[in-house]
Amino acid sequence: MKIYPLLTFLLVISIFGLLFSQLFLNSGIEEFNQKKLAPFESNLLNGESFTSEELKNNSLSLLNVWATWCVGCRLEHSYLMELEKKGISIIGINYKDDKEKAFKWLDQFGDPYSENIFDEQGKIGFLLGVSGAPETFLIKNGDSIVMHHMGVLDEQVWNNKFAPLIDK
Repeated sequence: MKIYPLLTFLLVISIFGLLFSQLFLNSGIEEFNQKKLAPFESNLLNGESFTSEELKNNSLSLLNVWATWCVGCRLEHSYLMELEKKGISIIGINYKDDKEKAFKWLDQFGDPYSENIFDEQGKIGFLLGVSGAPETFLIKNGDSIVMHHMGVLDEQVWNNKFAPLIDK
């Protein structure tokens, strides 16, 4: 009878260990089924209109879902600034946020985005299958989603998931 609490404890520890390893270990390129980007129309933070057709001007783009309320977005922001300096085209999607706070954020931390879509209601996020922020999509040829990363984009994630697909 005294063994049951010990077995229960070991089972719980094993389950948490497995979940922890799946959440935080990055074992290289993940399989991702390429899919087409759904066409959309929206406004940018500055009020100008934007359509998904404009992505066809770039052979390669990152769509980065961010918000001022998102702690992970703050963590990844300096790396996005580095990518922008390296010439990577990054389109921001300001997700379910306040426009004035978004402008203040970009003034304070810098603006790595060539364009910044204002997705106040989350409609673009819904089309993309966004569950929160930050999330990043690699778009090739303007309409093919070849990678989707949920969570902070940092150098390790970039090197393991995105860079190998860019070189192809």
